[in-house]
Amino acid sequence: MNFEQPNQLDLAIAQTLKNKRIENGWVMKQLAKKLDVPHSYISKIELGEKTLSAGKLNCYCSALNVRIEQVISESNIPVNE
Repeated sequence: MNFEQPNQLDLAIAQTLKNKRIENGWVMKQLAKKLDVPHSYISKIELGEKTLSAGKLNCYCSALNVRIEQVISESNIPVNE
């Protein structure tokens, strides 16, 4: 296991977060402004180049008006990773 590389769980959550952003009708710059981060930060998260800590995931979900539990349940998370 390599802690430096995103795993399938990270990638599945990143895709779900991207889907939620798109469902809200937002471009990356709008979400970045709401989170007070550069839009490149959003891009790196959605591409799986950057992962979120639990606290940052909570803030990200709040900005998207979605619960963490919903993001996890809607992610296609592989079993037995």
